[in-house]
Amino acid sequence: MFVCAIICEYNPFHRGHEIQIERLRDMFPDACILSLQSGSFVQRGECAIISKYKRAEAAVTCGADLVLELPFPWCAQGAHYFARAGVDILNSVGADVLCFGSETGDLQSLSLAAQRLASPEFIAECKKNEAESMESSTSHIASLRATYKSLYGSDLPLGSNDILGIEYLKSIAATESKMKPICIRREGGYTATLAREYYKSSEFELLCGAVPECLCDLYRDTPPVMTSELGMTMLNFFRTHTPDELAKYADLGGGLAGRLCRAANSAADYESFIAAAATKKYTNARIRRAILSAMLRVSEDELKRKPRFTALLAANKNGTAFLRSVKKSAEIEIITRPAAGKALEGEAAEQFAFSYSADTLWALAAGIPPSELANERPYIK
Repeated sequence: MFVCAIICEYNPFHRGHEIQIERLRDMFPDACILSLQSGSFVQRGECAIISKYKRAEAAVTCGADLVLELPFPWCAQGAHYFARAGVDILNSVGADVLCFGSETGDLQSLSLAAQRLASPEFIAECKKNEAESMESSTSHIASLRATYKSLYGSDLPLGSNDILGIEYLKSIAATESKMKPICIRREGGYTATLAREYYKSSEFELLCGAVPECLCDLYRDTPPVMTSELGMTMLNFFRTHTPDELAKYADLGGGLAGRLCRAANSAADYESFIAAAATKKYTNARIRRAILSAMLRVSEDELKRKPRFTALLAANKNGTAFLRSVKKSAEIEIITRPAAGKALEGEAAEQFAFSYSADTLWALAAGIPPSELANERPYIK
């Protein structure tokens, strides 16, 4: 079966996501559309606003055939690790096409940027500038853009989806993947950021204008999960650990561990904690990702590992047919219910433990016992 894949968060699923699936369906009417969706946390280092199963249900309701999980810790990392893990999983299940949204919609220019960023000359220049940037207040992305401009005399695409698309293209090349990339220009002004704001503030009339009509009741009946609910837990964690204990975890080097510990001792709640720690160099998203890495004990080595498992979150008949055909031949463990994770072995078992820990932390923010999330079942349409 021909498989068209999308790496996504659906946080929450909105009209723009539906349009992407519709366009992919127009191009490949008989394909299985597979969405590889973030688990309980997202790239911004925040809790997903609604459970991974509910987000997957929304996707299948609106045209996807199969939703598999991009598990923690990769789902809550920057573009490089997020994209590489996503491409690794899609390679393992044999996807034929990877479709991604982009501000520019220009696959040729994004491909050129991907080639340049992976070139020996660019990597060498970045290493040369690395020590200088460590001592300055320049953020990683700003340093990257400056290096690109100095070498090639042109600007690196600025859009967040362009940057993510470039990382997909780099990962496809690095893994010698057979997947064909397809770039669709984002249109209509639909954004997950705006949809989340409507959702959080219970502005359901505005939210229903931004999401497919068939999802309005789902969102209306499901309270949003706020990362701020973990504020006291986070403050206590960083008040009771030392920088030396935390510096070994991903993104906590270069003095950030100490900065977070100091911020926790000067802050009274989640918002003031993030504000006290963030700088031009350390963006809010990087701060939040570092917090999760520390609390869930994620090392840089763990992020560099290839994902060894994924989980079924939702499917229709077309999706289940593909899953049956690929489950035994896939180069990755595919669990079809949470309890099956306990039977995994080796690296897959270790990675499932990380994912389960993240689910447990998400459940704390959601105000539910971990068993409630662990007992959920994939949505089958």
